[in-house]
Amino acid sequence: MSDKSSLRKEIDDLKHRKVEAQRRNRTAAAKYRTARDDPNTHNEPEKAGDESGHGFLQNVPEDPLDWTAEQWAKHDKPYLSKHQLPGYRNMTSLAHATYMKETAKRTVDMDKYERSKAEVGTNLPIPGIYANTPAPEDVDSLVKSLQEASERKQKRRTDNVADKQYVNEKNRQFNMKLDREYGK
Repeated sequence: MSDKSSLRKEIDDLKHRKVEAQRRNRTAAAKYRTARDDPNTHNEPEKAGDESGHGFLQNVPEDPLDWTAEQWAKHDKPYLSKHQLPGYRNMTSLAHATYMKETAKRTVDMDKYERSKAEVGTNLPIPGIYANTPAPEDVDSLVKSLQEASERKQKRRTDNVADKQYVNEKNRQFNMKLDREYGK
């Protein structure tokens, strides 16, 4: 009976030492990888056949859980460039970009806005009655920007298309792009 219990204890001790050795190996490998990838450390390259250093760790597969942010960025860089297409993926993102571009052109007089807020104070308008009337200059600037956008759209549609003959729509678009880039 004591032989079985002593054998059981020895097996448990061996399992425990195995787990501890694996843990030490993982931490040593992680330290080696961070030291190897850290540009601030100036370690000399390992010579072939040099068994005194950590050269044996080079063949250990890296555990992604131990990677640093720089290692992940380095790993993901080729994959990101393949999947990121130029331009817009859908009409929603195109519409959002156009909206942001148009609103960035409009200027807002924040001092004037703060003064109008101070004038109103705590006298809130009655619900259902719209009491704010914008200044005529603000209305004129908004109308002007909308007209400019409309003119740009019209110009884009009728930009000397009738006087040239094209094989197909893609050829027409390509030639228009060349005209824009390199002149006529």
